[in-house]
Amino acid sequence: MVSGGHRLHSDFLYFKKDNLYGISCFENMPVESQLERGARMKSVGILTTSYRNLHCHKPFLEIQVRKLLEDPGNYDILEDFYEKKKGVLHEQSDNSSSTYLTADSTRSYPSATDGHSHLKNLHPAGCFLQFVQFFRERIFILWKFALLRKRILFYSSPPIGAVCYRVYCAMCLVEHGIAGLSESLVPIQPLFYVNVADIESIEEEISYIACTTEKIFETKTRLFDVYIDKEKLLTHSPTLKNINHVNSSDRNKFKKLNKISVGTSKKTEDDSFDDEDTFIVFFRELNERLFRTLLEASASHDRRLTANHMRSIGLHPRADRDFISRVAETYNIDVVLATEHPCCPLLFD
Repeated sequence: MVSGGHRLHSDFLYFKKDNLYGISCFENMPVESQLERGARMKSVGILTTSYRNLHCHKPFLEIQVRKLLEDPGNYDILEDFYEKKKGVLHEQSDNSSSTYLTADSTRSYPSATDGHSHLKNLHPAGCFLQFVQFFRERIFILWKFALLRKRILFYSSPPIGAVCYRVYCAMCLVEHGIAGLSESLVPIQPLFYVNVADIESIEEEISYIACTTEKIFETKTRLFDVYIDKEKLLTHSPTLKNINHVNSSDRNKFKKLNKISVGTSKKTEDDSFDDEDTFIVFFRELNERLFRTLLEASASHDRRLTANHMRSIGLHPRADRDFISRVAETYNIDVVLATEHPCCPLLFD
């Protein structure tokens, strides 16, 4: 249960536990009981090996948490489900094993009842479209920070479920198919929901994307590089502040992305349509064009990355100069940024 969640009727959240990912559904039901202080609160969750299909479990969990509220202590359905769906994850470190619920049989889950249909507008089939419309041009600032593998923390007051989807969408911004490019880098970790109990583990993370309902995190600047409160992207690092602004190239890229958004907005009214692939293709192509351009420049005789190279990627030759320099450094690509001609300085926009 998230911090502050006791004030809500219902919510859900994604989380990470060791090497597993989970989704938990919460509901709060008023009861006439002094022992329970007038409220009965339950959460039911599932752990899997991948965060990609967590949303498939949500309809099942919504039904089960309601059943537990109405019939406390009756775990028959959950125990039966566990026995049928469990798998064994072998731990190489100590030869022990742990049990988890697999995600590959979620298609057989029952549908949510009409009483829970209000959650459907947060289903991943439309979450990427909502993500783009929420951040608009600033999505490309977030893209830059994610590509630079920064520690990104979303803050929101409860409910937190929709913000967990923003973590998921932010992970999708950095996908690409360039083989071997990131083999020496520690993978970005989607931590999803975190609270003060996770501070020690967060301190050890080199790169992550997470969300929280704990406002106190804003003061603990050692724990993050980028702090996102609603649509505002904040950074305490002077070296990142040059990147934290929208330029004309970002606005141009958003115009292209927005055309895709308009074209898919009507389709997402049909739950069978998945807008995720459409947007992933956009950012995958953008990332691959960027990395190929950098790699081609690094293989040239002078290793120069020119203003024309920058424009071909969709970047502003001057406003994105610091960003592209840091990308090359982060991914260990040896290029030399061409200097401006003193007679024709590039405009900062």
